[in-house]
Amino acid sequence: YPADHGVNLKLPGRKERLYLSNVEADSVLKEVKIKPYYRRYILCLTLESENFAADNTDMPNICAIDFGVSNFAAVVCNDGSSMLYKGGAVLSECQWFHKKKAKAVSIITKGHEHMHASSRYLSALSRHHADFIKDQCIKSAAAL
Repeated sequence: YPADHGVNLKLPGRKERLYLSNVEADSVLKEVKIKPYYRRYILCLTLESENFAADNTDMPNICAIDFGVSNFAAVVCNDGSSMLYKGGAVLSECQWFHKKKAKAVSIITKGHEHMHASSRYLSALSRHHADFIKDQCIKSAAAL
């Protein structure tokens, strides 16, 4: 539903509406996904809009982002500027995470025929890893 500076989203079975300030009023909702995420849920919306940011005269610049491993992100803009974010911290964190996870899975599955393992430690380790990667993405995005 259109609002003053955004839209209101009405979900089935709920009286409340979610206010989305950054969505254009002429956008069409194509898909809604609700994904479980560590005892919480993530609401993923797929929208289609006729008005793209590239058509806006207030924002004439466009940038491209290339994500990698040794270089976390390489950013190039059409105004001639570029930025490079090193991926050393992320690579080191990934190596540490996989080392700790392999050791824990080895201990948990020793003497069992199934190689699947789950424990609070593994869940906490995975949560720490996901939060670190997410934090690095947010810090890189904020620097742009």
